[in-house]
Amino acid sequence: MIESVGLSQSIGESRRAANADHRHPWANSDSVAGPHYFATRNLPNTGNEWSSPDHVKEILGLTGSGSLYVLKTGDTMVGDLTVEGYSVRVGTTTDVFNPSFKVYRNSITTGQIDNNANGMRVAALTNTLYLSNATDDIIKINQAGLITIADGSNLSLGSTTGTRIGTASTQKLGFYLADPVVRQTGDVATALDTYGLLTSASYDATKVTGTLPLAHGGTGGTDAASARTALGLGSTSTLSAIDLTTNVTGSLPVANGGTGGTDAATARTGLGLGTLSTLSTVTLTTNVTGSLPVANGGTGGTDAATARTGLGLGTLSTLSTVTLTTDVTGILPVANGGTGSATQNFVDLTTAQSIAGAKTYSGNAVYNNASLSVGTTTDVLGTALSVIRNSIAVGRIDNNASGLRVQAQTNSLQLRGTSNVGITIAGATMTIDSGITSLVISQVSTLLNQTAPAGTPSGGGYLYVESGALKYKGSSGTVTTIAAA
Repeated sequence: MIESVGLSQSIGESRRAANADHRHPWANSDSVAGPHYFATRNLPNTGNEWSSPDHVKEILGLTGSGSLYVLKTGDTMVGDLTVEGYSVRVGTTTDVFNPSFKVYRNSITTGQIDNNANGMRVAALTNTLYLSNATDDIIKINQAGLITIADGSNLSLGSTTGTRIGTASTQKLGFYLADPVVRQTGDVATALDTYGLLTSASYDATKVTGTLPLAHGGTGGTDAASARTALGLGSTSTLSAIDLTTNVTGSLPVANGGTGGTDAATARTGLGLGTLSTLSTVTLTTNVTGSLPVANGGTGGTDAATARTGLGLGTLSTLSTVTLTTDVTGILPVANGGTGSATQNFVDLTTAQSIAGAKTYSGNAVYNNASLSVGTTTDVLGTALSVIRNSIAVGRIDNNASGLRVQAQTNSLQLRGTSNVGITIAGATMTIDSGITSLVISQVSTLLNQTAPAGTPSGGGYLYVESGALKYKGSSGTVTTIAAA
């Protein structure tokens, strides 16, 4: 089925308006079986050109059997339309997009031929556009833009100027599902992998001939000897080890870690060595002059008296024995192992004795089957056993008005077991360490009634007994009765 829109300068346009009342049935029928002959040039005005279809065909030079069909708007042709030696035109010279030849199937427009903004367009409006020969579909273009070329079909390119794939370096290209990229630079294997043309590269050395010049990163030679020559290597480049007696000439300067000489004497001179450098032993009476200063480990003197003076020694340094009555003055302090007194005044630990003054022990005091008493039977509060750290009393044990008291005077009081966990009392807060896994009360214990605590605790809660009931007050101020009275 072929739809014609706005056919200009055709039989149906140039003559139909002027002869609207004189159309023959063959020129006005909405559906005429083909084949149909249709011309797009004006008929000559012979006066009787509308006498019959055959007459019009004769004027137009058309031959063969069939009918001549003059279309009007809305007409439908059934059969083939044959145009011999003439053209079929859609639209006028001013039309751009709208006029088109449309192809229908089952009353659905499946394709059209029109002149879009860029030129003539052949478009499949549904499904796929096929370009075919007499027997096969050669090229298919689907709605997603995928172009499929039939298997066994080839592209024939020109052999004079040739054909480019891509007309600018910024255009992108990809093969075998690789993402399209612009023109690549650098390593060939990497570029081919990026284009999707290979997944791994290898080179067959047997397929390479010639020599790679130095300018291109090669050696310029096809064998080891010519390669060494091109690289400017000397004869030592083939040695595994350097023979200092045959492969080395000249002397290594001191500045380069050598001695600068080719014999022992020149080497010593180059190193700035004196005559002592050739001696196996040094004779102090002949090879040494002057005196070794104290600062260098000597005495600074050349005789005994000067040496003692240089070392700061006194007169006792010349004695063989020390006489305590004449050579010692003053009193030996307790800190130095003495008594600190010129009279006999010491502690007799074997008998009962009263000792006045502070006593300092640098070691442990051990009492076996004995007791350590602090104060007298009449003392109540004044005396205590103090614990000292860095000259500061950090704690004490005493007998206060209520009984025995263990008190931390600075920081906190800690009670620890063998696992180093226990109870810490700091100020008015007693903390049970997180390492304590259980609290055992072996006897029935009484929690005394308390007045409900004022205020709201922060970061915890209050547990107390009020009027015989066990209660808990949380950080939000809510009081919960855990056990009734």
